[in-house]
Amino acid sequence: MRARRDTIPRMRWRHAAAVTLLLSLAVAPGGAQAPTSPRNASYDIDVTLDPSARTLTGRETLTWRNISPNATSELQFHLYYNA
Repeated sequence: MRARRDTIPRMRWRHAAAVTLLLSLAVAPGGAQAPTSPRNASYDIDVTLDPSARTLTGRETLTWRNISPNATSELQFHLYYNA
C-alpha cells in the first residue's frame, strides 16, 4: 500500500503539470491562434458619472461598415444591461 500512496501524489503532480503546460501553450502570445473576424464596427463612447445623482450621461458614435457583398436594409442592436 505504501508504494501506491507515493504514486498517487506523483501522478497528480504530473497531471497538474501537463494541464498547466497545455493551458500556457493555448494562451501564450505569439502562439498559433485562430484568425479574428474582420473588424467592421468601431465605437466612440463619452460618458460622465454623477455619483451623487447615481446617473451616467453620455453619447456614443457607432461606425459600421458593411463588409458583405449584399445590401442591408436594417441594423440590429443587442443592448445588454450591465454586461
